[in-house]
Amino acid sequence: MPETVRIRCVMPDRWLEAHLEVPTTTRVGELKRQCLEALLKTRDVDPQAYYVEHLEREVSDESVTLRELGVRDRGAISIRPYDLNHPRPYRG
Repeated sequence: MPETVRIRCVMPDRWLEAHLEVPTTTRVGELKRQCLEALLKTRDVDPQAYYVEHLEREVSDESVTLRELGVRDRGAISIRPYDLNHPRPYRG
């Protein structure tokens, strides 16, 4: 696997798209933060209000690296907000 991958970050609900090149050792949570900054053009955003999808499935463990997740070069990551149809996990 290459040392870096080009990722297409999309926010389908808002028709936003950005492209990043990151190391394969990048953790999903860090990639989510970078994608949100690139998509929304601000650092003033709460990453906990969003979740990540890869291959149309939610990534529940954001501590895994892109290599562990199997993200390929020119792959896509979706960033979606938690909402009524997809609430945040209960961490009681």
